[in-house]
Amino acid sequence: MTKQDLKLFIDPPILITERLKLRKFGKSDLFDVYKYARSPSVTKYLLWSPHPSIDHTKKYLSFIEKKYLRGEFYDWGIEYKGEMIGTVGFTRLNCEDNEGEVGFVLREDKWGMGLASEAAEAVIRFGFEVLGLHRIEARCMEENEQSASVLIKCKMKYEGTLREAVFTKGLYVNVKVFSIIDKEYFS
Repeated sequence: MTKQDLKLFIDPPILITERLKLRKFGKSDLFDVYKYARSPSVTKYLLWSPHPSIDHTKKYLSFIEKKYLRGEFYDWGIEYKGEMIGTVGFTRLNCEDNEGEVGFVLREDKWGMGLASEAAEAVIRFGFEVLGLHRIEARCMEENEQSASVLIKCKMKYEGTLREAVFTKGLYVNVKVFSIIDKEYFS
């Protein structure tokens, strides 16, 4: 993967799965994004706090649109039955080491349906088959058993726990690390 490859995220390709459409998102998704981004349950294990107002979400989406224009944002909106219910993508892409980190967030009323793993699998497939990545990892807070379960469903292997690795919401938290490498994916 080269830095030139990252330019495709200026207008990321639509990814279709059995039940989902992964697509670029923006201001037209304001109400759908606010619906999940304001939830304390959804943001409990994330590095950001619930959006306090729809105006906050509007400013966030403006920020995201600018990052898309520069090819510096690597997420897709998760569309399910015509409604955006979350996001999935690469929180980080490293051209030098040919690796990336996948992350996702999903509206609470869609938990337990296999949608997060379906979306994450599509991004992992894109990472290996389109970007040609060597390694994809994911991280989740130690207590976040639902996300760990999603990562295991995506055939990622648990590598270990980083003790008090992240300071968020006034606390140091332990972070579990999972990964999959290209030869595992293609075998």
